Amino acid sequence: MNDRSQGPGDSPAEALPSGPAQAGERLRRRRLERGVSLAKLARLAFYSKGYLSKVENGEKPLTVELARVCDQVLETGGELAQLVLPAVKGNGRRARGAERCPYRGLSPFGVGDAQWFFGRDEAVAEVVSQLAERLRTPGPLLVMAPSGAGKSSLLRAGLLPALARGVLPVTGSQAWPVALLTPGEHPLEELLNRIAVATGASRRLLAKAHEEGGGALATAVCAAVEGMRRAAGPTTAHSKAAYGSATGEAAALVLVVDQFEEAFMLCSDDGERAAFVRALLSLTARREDDGAGLPSALVVLGVRADFYDRCLAFPGLAASLQRGHVGARLGADRSARCGEGCLFVTVAIWPRDTGPAPPPSGRGGGTARGARPRSAGSGRGARCSGRWVPVAAVQARSAARPPVGVASCSLV
Repeated sequence: MNDRSQGPGDSPAEALPSGPAQAGERLRRRRLERGVSLAKLARLAFYSKGYLSKVENGEKPLTVELARVCDQVLETGGELAQLVLPAVKGNGRRARGAERCPYRGLSPFGVGDAQWFFGRDEAVAEVVSQLAERLRTPGPLLVMAPSGAGKSSLLRAGLLPALARGVLPVTGSQAWPVALLTPGEHPLEELLNRIAVATGASRRLLAKAHEEGGGALATAVCAAVEGMRRAAGPTTAHSKAAYGSATGEAAALVLVVDQFEEAFMLCSDDGERAAFVRALLSLTARREDDGAGLPSALVVLGVRADFYDRCLAFPGLAASLQRGHVGARLGADRSARCGEGCLFVTVAIWPRDTGPAPPPSGRGGGTARGARPRSAGSGRGARCSGRWVPVAAVQARSAARPPVGVASCSLV
C-alpha cells in the first residue's frame, strides 16, 4: 500500500497533456518529487540522459520497459507502467512488437530480456559452475571483464534467469530471493535497502545488525530468508518437490552486485566502502547452525577488469580471487554461435593492382544504413566505409597481399 501523499497530476480535475507528453510529464514529476537528478536516473535505469530528456519532453514515447525500470528506480509502485500499458494494449500487434524490440543498442540486457539473450551459453555455464562451488566455499564470486564486454547482460539476462530455472544443485533454489544492485555513492545503504526489499526484513533491524558486527547481519538475513521460505511453504507433494520441504533443504539469498567498481569510483567515503565489502564477505560465511552448510547469501560481483588491483587491497576479495573467478571473454564464442563470423570494416585500403575488395556478404551488404560512404584517403585504391565482409574473405585477401591499412574493424 502506497502511503505517498497525492502529488501534482494525481487529481482527475487537473488536465494533463495526452499521449507521450502525458507519460513524460508524469515521469518528470515523480523524479523531481523524489529528488532524483536526470543524470542519476540515467545511470540507474541504463538509459542515456539525452533519451530520458526527450521522453520527459514528449519527444520520445515512454515504453513499457522503460516505465517499469523507472517505477523500480523511483519506487512509484508501478504507476508509470500502468499509465502506458493501456495505450500499448490498445495499439494492438504493432505496439506489442515495438514493446519487445530485441535490439538493446548500448543498453545491457535485463532479466526480462532473457529470450533475446543468445550466444553466451558457455559463459553462463561457467558462472553457474563457479557459483555452485560457493555453496560450500566462502567468499563472493567475481566476474571480471573489460568495460563494455557485456558483464551486466551476462548477470542480468544470463545468470539470474538460469538460477530461476533451478540450475543450482540445491532443491528449491529456483525460489530463493534475489537482490540485484549497483553500489552507487552509498553502497552500504543500497545493500541494506535491496536486502530488505528482497527478503522482507526490516531495514532498521538490518542496519542495527550490521552495527553489531560479528556476523549479526548474516544471521538477520538468514532468519529473514528462512521466514520467507516457511511462509511460502508448499502445500502439495508436487510443490514440495520443487521448493523443498520446510524441514529439508535450507535457503539462501542470491545477491548480485553489478558494476562493483562504482564502490571505488562513486563512493568517496573509504570507511563506508570498507564496511560494504565487510558486509558482503560476512554474508558468504557458512552457517554453522545449518545442517546443509549453506552461506546466508550467494554473492556475485560484476567488476570491470581494470579494477582488479583495487579488489586485491581487500584480503577477503583477494582470497576469493585466488579460489577462482570468471574472467569473462564474452565475445569468444559469438561468431561460432552466429554461423560465419563477419567483420564490419569501416575503412579498408588495398593497393589498386590487387583487384576489388572482398565482396560484402548477404548480411546487410553495401554501405551501412545511416552512414555516408566516405573516402579512406586520397591514396589510390581507397575503399569506401561501411561494408559487412566475411572473416574468411578478409583473411584470404590479406594472405594474398596485405592491405595497406584497415581501421575500425569489429567482429560481430
